[in-house]
Amino acid sequence: MLTTVSRAIAAEIQQPSARRAETTVAPLVSGIRARARTLENSSGMRSSFLSFTPAYSINYSDFVVVRLLYEATRDAGFWNMHWTITNMPPNSDRV
Repeated sequence: MLTTVSRAIAAEIQQPSARRAETTVAPLVSGIRARARTLENSSGMRSSFLSFTPAYSINYSDFVVVRLLYEATRDAGFWNMHWTITNMPPNSDRV
């Protein structure tokens, strides 16, 4: 599910090279909100929301956006970029 989402978001936020100097965060935000709206109807997102809400009070649409952003920042994320620091033991002297 998120592989398709990540490709779609990456495609939506890419700018032509002539406009790169004008790039803002607005296309990213609108791309994430558009993708979140499509994910609102998925059964997986609904079940995640239902398991989350007993402990927290949050709007469903906001939950979908936050979950989407969370998935983007996980190891591999939308662009399949791996974080090498996550492969190291959590020793405090190495942080």
